[in-house]
Amino acid sequence: MLILDKIILFFNATLHTYSFFFNKLLFIQNSFFYQNNPYIKFLNSKK
Repeated sequence: MLILDKIILFFNATLHTYSFFFNKLLFIQNSFFYQNNPYIKFLNSKK
C-alpha cells in the first residue's frame, strides 16, 4: 500500500509540473507567437 501511495504521489507531482509548464508554454505562445506571426496576421486580415 505504501508503494502505491508513493506512485500516486509521484504521478500527481509529475502531472502538476507538466500542466504548469504546459500553461507557461501556452502563455508564451499566445503572447509572443500569435501577436508577432505574419501568417496569423494574414489569416486575421482575410476574415
